[in-house]
Amino acid sequence: MVALALPHALTAPSPFDFERFRDALIPSDVSRELILDAPLPRVVTEHLGMVHRALRPEHAALLAHATRSDDWPLRRDAIRYLAVVANGSGAARETVALAILAWNEAAQDPGDVDPLEWPVPARALRVAIEDPRDGLPPTLRAALRRLWFEPCGDELRAFGPFLRRWLLAARASVDDVGLLGEASAHEDVELRRAATAALTKVIAPTSEARLREIASHDADALVAAIARGALARAGDGDARERVFRDAGHGDAAAVAACLTLDPVACAAFGAEAIAAAFDPDLRAYFPLDGDIERDLARGLAARTMPPEDLALLLENVPGLRTATLRTRLLESLPLGALTLDLAPILELTDADALRARLRAAGNPASDELADLRLRLGDPSDGPTLLAIARAHALDPCLLARSASQKLAASLHAAFGSANAERLPYALAAVLGVDERLAIALADEAEELEDDERARRAAVLSRCADAGQARAAVVSILAARPIATPVLRGTWTLCAETPVRSWLERRRDARELGGHADAVAALALGGDEPAREELRSAFALELYPWFDDLPHEVLGVDGVPPDPSRWWRALDGNCCSFAAIASRLEDWYAIDAFRREDGPRSRTDVLRDVFTRHAGEWRYSVILGKFVVIR
Repeated sequence: MVALALPHALTAPSPFDFERFRDALIPSDVSRELILDAPLPRVVTEHLGMVHRALRPEHAALLAHATRSDDWPLRRDAIRYLAVVANGSGAARETVALAILAWNEAAQDPGDVDPLEWPVPARALRVAIEDPRDGLPPTLRAALRRLWFEPCGDELRAFGPFLRRWLLAARASVDDVGLLGEASAHEDVELRRAATAALTKVIAPTSEARLREIASHDADALVAAIARGALARAGDGDARERVFRDAGHGDAAAVAACLTLDPVACAAFGAEAIAAAFDPDLRAYFPLDGDIERDLARGLAARTMPPEDLALLLENVPGLRTATLRTRLLESLPLGALTLDLAPILELTDADALRARLRAAGNPASDELADLRLRLGDPSDGPTLLAIARAHALDPCLLARSASQKLAASLHAAFGSANAERLPYALAAVLGVDERLAIALADEAEELEDDERARRAAVLSRCADAGQARAAVVSILAARPIATPVLRGTWTLCAETPVRSWLERRRDARELGGHADAVAALALGGDEPAREELRSAFALELYPWFDDLPHEVLGVDGVPPDPSRWWRALDGNCCSFAAIASRLEDWYAIDAFRREDGPRSRTDVLRDVFTRHAGEWRYSVILGKFVVIR
């Protein structure tokens, strides 16, 4: 497709819009033609930026080649997006390093030449590389010197995370101690951390001497803790004593170092410092594996600690959520300290016991506690929850989780009261209509004209049983204009002919731009041809099908979805990462959006989370997500 359309997509006058062209691109389309052979002059000057969401790790070599192109806007685009791909995936390390070394900053000024019309020679630098030897790869050594020990501009500084991560992953030797010593003294604290961690892998008197200097003089607590932890693991009693003393004073990096020495003893440290020690960035420097978490949990179980401290640990360190600690927290945590992040842990420990505690407390003291009661649900106390929802101005559609005939009657009786606009939709949810669909309909009704809003409410107000509620919602959905977006949860009524027909008509009206959301709804409703089309779009990695559809589509072939099938898209670039990671966050209780320049890529952090907690995910009704429970 690219080979045929490219001459027309980028040059004026173009017969079609480039943004629509790029929506049809898949990663395999971002090939040699698009990256290297785009014609000059172009109506879309920096076209790589517009298609970068289709870039993947396999494009690193083409992008590296493009950095030496005489096409001035192309090569400047290429160096930028080569950094994006390299930082996201760590792909093609040697090739990327050579591109860094060959980049000629002095040749980037086009002078009197119009670079949008004519070529500007790249004049790539000649690169001399040391012969291979034990330790760090010669290209890595040379690239480290280029970025941190020679003048360089922003284009090359953007590769800093890529090189630091490569340094952390590589195995240094005695021959590298000189370079690592310089790097560990650099003003860039992130480089000092990576270089110090690399030094800890070298067994030699020179590296040990440098680690002692770092432990004694570096002002950064993490750099010092990396050095002291390594010396302590090698048997240095003074380093061990110092790192335990620092941990006792609340130094999270020191706690991380101590966890690699004696995790059971670390149970005596402050809860805040222990929780911070398990930050994914610190895990890049300290191997805090599952055994360490289990040993620490054992140490915590043997101690008495304030329930608020235990809550802080279980909320922030999923590996500590053992049955013993969860039960202790459920029995001791004051309800006033209960939050939306903590409640799922207690729900999955004993939902009935949590309900009983909330019920016994009477009227909730805060909107947050009231919201938790509604989200947990309590079929034995539906009318009370209706009163709570109204008193705290909460969405009554959440009462679907407390469904009973008694609650349905209470809802019906409240229809004529003040602020009752959402109650008909709540009744539909209580009578069996999908909660997500009821909420979506209620939200949509708030934007309708008064007459249509009243008409829909009248249709629903006549519902007295589950059959009538379902029929009423079907009639509302079938009457919606085809141009309106598919509402979340519509797929739960795909078995109803009017709803299915509406979705099929929207699917076929491609000019409305709603093909994908209609296919997604049909697929989630069980339509096999639609499922095949959805699978095909995912296999091709069509970006709009990631970015524009509800998170439920990731589970079309199983719940919860397997995150490993999305690693390529997550690795590729910032946009495809955001599209997939945000949907994984809707499925799992995770924090996917770490800082992009950290010691590990955001995708590596996610891989680590799902690997460490394989088989430990349980569904929380309160949160509507899967939560780690040990």
